[in-house]
Amino acid sequence: MIRFIKKNINLESLNIKTLFGSPKEVYGDYNCSNNDYLETLEYSPKIVNGNFNCGGNMIVTLKNSPIVGKNYSCYYNKLKSLKGINQERINGDFDCSHNEIIDLKYSPKIIDGDFDCFRNELETLKGCPEEIGGDFNCDNNLL
Repeated sequence: MIRFIKKNINLESLNIKTLFGSPKEVYGDYNCSNNDYLETLEYSPKIVNGNFNCGGNMIVTLKNSPIVGKNYSCYYNKLKSLKGINQERINGDFDCSHNEIIDLKYSPKIIDGDFDCFRNELETLKGCPEEIGGDFNCDNNLL
């Protein structure tokens, strides 16, 4: 099994069902977006030093989510919670928009860039990050 990749991995729109075979660490970006049958982050890398994009899938949990070095995108999925991120700080933007998230209980404490959580089912902002370095968009929720 490959332990690390020095460049980027792009698995976008390949209709994959699993991330089996992914390396443990990616030094660049990891994109597994827009795969209609991908429901889990099982077998995803443990570390992505660049950007991580798992948006546009059918993912229901962020369990097995990697530690991400830059931007983190999990928009357009079936998430009800941010549980599983296990990351106190996002060193870029964090986009969890267009999901079914009901609270921000497990959100990172610090987001250096923009935080997009619009078009979810949030009824409260309790648990939102303590620091957001960019814009905070929580439009189109149940607030």
